[in-house]
Amino acid sequence: MGSYTILQPRQVEWIERSLQFESFYRTWAYKYMAANGLIDPVGEGLSQVETTKFKKMKPGRISFGLQNLPDAVARVDTVDSKIAVIGTKVLVNKQHVDAWVNNTANIAGGTTLPTIMISEQIQTLFNQVDAFLFWGDAYRTDLNVGRDQEPWASAGEFKGFLNAFTTKASGAGSDNNQTAAGDYVATVDSFIVSLKNAGWDSDQYTIFSDLATWQAAGKGNNFSSTTLTTERDRVLQRTDVTAWFGSPNAFDGSNSRMCITSPGRSMGANPRVPRTRPYRLLEGYKFRVFPLFGGGLDANMNFQIAIIWSGVLEKTHDDAVIRSGNQTLA
Repeated sequence: MGSYTILQPRQVEWIERSLQFESFYRTWAYKYMAANGLIDPVGEGLSQVETTKFKKMKPGRISFGLQNLPDAVARVDTVDSKIAVIGTKVLVNKQHVDAWVNNTANIAGGTTLPTIMISEQIQTLFNQVDAFLFWGDAYRTDLNVGRDQEPWASAGEFKGFLNAFTTKASGAGSDNNQTAAGDYVATVDSFIVSLKNAGWDSDQYTIFSDLATWQAAGKGNNFSSTTLTTERDRVLQRTDVTAWFGSPNAFDGSNSRMCITSPGRSMGANPRVPRTRPYRLLEGYKFRVFPLFGGGLDANMNFQIAIIWSGVLEKTHDDAVIRSGNQTLA
């Protein structure tokens, strides 16, 4: 039996690993980035990263002689990307830590192990990281209570999937009206054609939208056939669409409600040829856990734990995400 006045390193490591594991299956946009190898660690504590990237080169053309061949000069740009920091502080009572250590943490309502307590508290931080990937610094201040808070007054420092990249009108009439049958199918067709024309032809397209759009695509006035197949079902039957994520963190905004993207440009069947990535998440702190007060107790007999994530969505190709305007839903 034991009673701790200092949070032990192994306990901190356990909490940290639990959070990093849970960040994969309790998010939408972050999970997509991780699953497709689009996250690059850049080191902790950085506030800015300098990246060198290539510009698009000119294509070849038919020529009447070797002297008339076009010049395709390799051009590079240097881009400075600021790193955003999102964090929270969790307080865990000493009694709960002692109960954890002594394996007697069963109370009314279930176990209150610090890892479980922090796991429940941390969903808000997961929500905010996800919303940051969708909206940059225009994300909402609180995504935990009713999800109806006003967005931050965006400073425009950071952008996400739904307010950067290329905008294209949705709907069968290209009017951002999604109220009639056929509108969602036409939107997906049109957006995927735009991606293919831009060279993003991997046939692994992912759709992101707010929950209202996802729900509207499955309503009765958006039936796609007489067999009561909704347009959302018909879209997901396409072999080139891998998923449609309707996320509460992709809250409906004034600019966009849905987007389609591909995780890379197809380079053929040769595994030695690297895939061109459309964008990447530069990640600093990966849900790191830092005990405050040296891991000791504060004046109220609580252990205080700071949990920090930092990163930025680096847009390397404007045409790799096609997003809608502000749609009218059924």
